[in-house]
Amino acid sequence: MVLRYFLFLLAAYIVFHKIFPFGLFRTRLADMTGADLLLLIFRSLVATIGAAYFVVRGFIQPALHDRDRLGASGGPVSPLA
Repeated sequence: MVLRYFLFLLAAYIVFHKIFPFGLFRTRLADMTGADLLLLIFRSLVATIGAAYFVVRGFIQPALHDRDRLGASGGPVSPLA
């Protein structure tokens, strides 16, 4: 489970830093065109929603019947057993 949490938090970090428009923060708001401002707002929302999705998805446990279980022989457990 710890690996699952780590991987989803890493995915959230990657999504946020790849999409978030850090380059637009160097320009002043008065120097931005309308398209730059809309791009800043849109990309900020997409990055935040994408990162939040991975964080929430990482901390919610999968349903019990969807989890992988191994039997004594190392193979999958038959649902009929």
